[in-house]
Amino acid sequence: MYFKNPPARADVSGEMQINPQKDPPPFSWKLVGWYALVVLGLLAAVAFAWLLIRYVLRRVKEHKMTPVERAWVELERLIKRNLPQAGKFKDFYVELTLVVRRYIQRKHGLKAPHLTTEEFFAEVEKVPSFPKNAIPGLMEFLNAADMIKFAGVKATLELADEAAESARVYIVSDESLTKGGGK
Repeated sequence: MYFKNPPARADVSGEMQINPQKDPPPFSWKLVGWYALVVLGLLAAVAFAWLLIRYVLRRVKEHKMTPVERAWVELERLIKRNLPQAGKFKDFYVELTLVVRRYIQRKHGLKAPHLTTEEFFAEVEKVPSFPKNAIPGLMEFLNAADMIKFAGVKATLELADEAAESARVYIVSDESLTKGGGK
């Protein structure tokens, strides 16, 4: 068996090429897909960052609001969710009573959201800044909400509208009573 030697190579001159010709990579749909995926990922990251910044700024703005302003914002946000129209009455009443209870917590310093209605009214008696003549209306509002939340009473759109209006009336009356000094 005989092997032939390969032909001799051309001599290397050792000179550097100025502006060498670059070969473009071959066209590949896989490469296009990866670039599109990267671009979509960057767009998603920018959108997420924008939404997060917007959310944080809104929360900071709400945190700086007075208790009554914050209650109005929360109430309007709840109403815009249209829970009663979707048949989610229990969720609506839970959120509605939480709006009122958080308002009371911010305004009077009473840790209202985690208390039962009975515990709440027992604590209300101990808070000197709480207007005593607002208690009967608030008691009626919370007891009616408890009937729908826990006792299985059927709610209607009209009852939900009345409950939202009762929450508004309570917040307005409490704000005027505490500003006017009528305790």
